[in-house]
Amino acid sequence: MSTCRQGASVRSAARGFTLLELMVTVGILALLLGIGVPSFTSMMRQNRLATHTNELVAATALARSEAVKRGSLVTVCAANAQQTACSGDDDWTQGWIVFSDQNGNGSIDAGAQADVIVQRWSGTAARRVAITNPGVRFISYRGDGSSSIAPGGEVAYLLWSQPCTANPGARQLRINAAGRTSVTRVGCP
Repeated sequence: MSTCRQGASVRSAARGFTLLELMVTVGILALLLGIGVPSFTSMMRQNRLATHTNELVAATALARSEAVKRGSLVTVCAANAQQTACSGDDDWTQGWIVFSDQNGNGSIDAGAQADVIVQRWSGTAARRVAITNPGVRFISYRGDGSSSIAPGGEVAYLLWSQPCTANPGARQLRINAAGRTSVTRVGCP
């Protein structure tokens, strides 16, 4: 008799879900995914933006510290697509390069007084982060840590995720004449 009872409990434990239970579970799962996926996408965009902003801040900090260490001009410039030279324009989405700028012309030169590349940063993958600073192709730092920006002036970079949906969804990086950087959150352009 105990064998029959064990067999009966095994049969009732092997019972599956009813169609109603399965439909309720699928409905709850769809609701949770509908709420979670857009939030996750927005979080990924904001993290990508923070990463690129931090990389640009790190590049300016490295250029400034290298200039002080070397006692000579060090420049950050917008890179070309191959990351081998300065692009010569104000499109920073291809990346940027920090290099010793022996003659102060804002471009990487070869020859007897060759400029030395200190570090390269790749651009924003698939242009997911836009970077604008019209007219600024490079920023140089002097041996005393000051920047090439006119006294009392500043340079501002605007970075935002594409598409920019959050508010504030952009970051503004400012560099003043003393060479100091600051980052603030601003609204979408």
